[in-house]
Amino acid sequence: MSDGGQPGSSGNNPGGGGSRSGGSSGARRRRRGGRGRSGQGQRSQPAGSAPAAPNTSRNAANAKGRSASNGRSNANRSNNNRSKNRSQGGGGGRHGSGQRNRPQPRAVVTQQSVVAQGADPLVDHREVRANRSRARRISAIGAFGPALVVGVALGLAVSRVDGAIGAGVVLVLIALVLPRLATPFALRLLHARPLREDELPRLQNLVDGLCPTFGVRRPTLMAVDDELPNACSLGYKPDRGVLVVTTGLESALDLSEMEGVIGHELAHFKRGDTVVSSVAVTVLAPFSWLNGGDRLLHRFVGRGRELRADQVAVRAVRYPPGLCDALRRFDASSAPRAGSVFVGRRWSMSRWLWIDPAVGCRDAETMGDLDLTSVRIDALAEL
Repeated sequence: MSDGGQPGSSGNNPGGGGSRSGGSSGARRRRRGGRGRSGQGQRSQPAGSAPAAPNTSRNAANAKGRSASNGRSNANRSNNNRSKNRSQGGGGGRHGSGQRNRPQPRAVVTQQSVVAQGADPLVDHREVRANRSRARRISAIGAFGPALVVGVALGLAVSRVDGAIGAGVVLVLIALVLPRLATPFALRLLHARPLREDELPRLQNLVDGLCPTFGVRRPTLMAVDDELPNACSLGYKPDRGVLVVTTGLESALDLSEMEGVIGHELAHFKRGDTVVSSVAVTVLAPFSWLNGGDRLLHRFVGRGRELRADQVAVRAVRYPPGLCDALRRFDASSAPRAGSVFVGRRWSMSRWLWIDPAVGCRDAETMGDLDLTSVRIDALAEL
């Protein structure tokens, strides 16, 4: 029965012992096939399944490489920014401190920069433009007479058209040339001479010190030989001005009073009053010589201009009592002697050029005139 059972079992498994070997080889094939199928399964994973270990390590390596490259690019950008800051002087460290310690160029202060910073300028530019326009009008008035004579002569001799053209040409030429020739004419009228280098040293030192304060160039200094203290200013341009003083000015005033007087004259340069004064004296000289009056000259140079120069001067010098005391000394001075520049018709031709226009005629002062010495003394005393 045992023998029969064994064949029956071998019948169920044909091949006998070969079945075990075949089974083992089949198992090995199944194991290899399973590994192959599992590899295929990993390669064809659906979207929702978890990634395999090799892919995960590869992705992590890629992420680390990207983060390292980003870190290097950010480091390069920060280094570039530091180098730019150092080159511009804004970085720290030794380079930045060296840039900060390097001396900076000095800023140039101009009237435009002062206005841009919100501060009031010493003189409004509209005052300067108004004085230039006034000088051009006075020059045109002075050129009108000669132009009319030439026009009438050409009109009678040739034709009316030629007369009109000739009159226009003469009018333009004289109006352009007159301001340049006015200052030499006014200096001859005043009998002014150049000031020597060793003459009136305190005056020259004050002029050198105050010109930067007012923002004007140093004017040419000239003197009139007279014992009465007085001063005036002339000039075609503010940077080519002429400051005229009497020889008795320095001995009559102390330092603060001299400072006020020089500041007053430099204020005329700052405002552009000098070209108006020169042109007005030149144009009106014949009329003032004939009638001996000075009202027309006062009207041409502008009423209130001496008071306005006082205001500019005390604002720049910042000491109103100095100019006020100087005007008091002028007002208390003696009468001019015979032959002085402050008497006669020559005085009428130049009276309203001087800082003290009341010399020799203090009893004839007109009420309400802001340029009179006594009125300006009262105005300065209130400051």
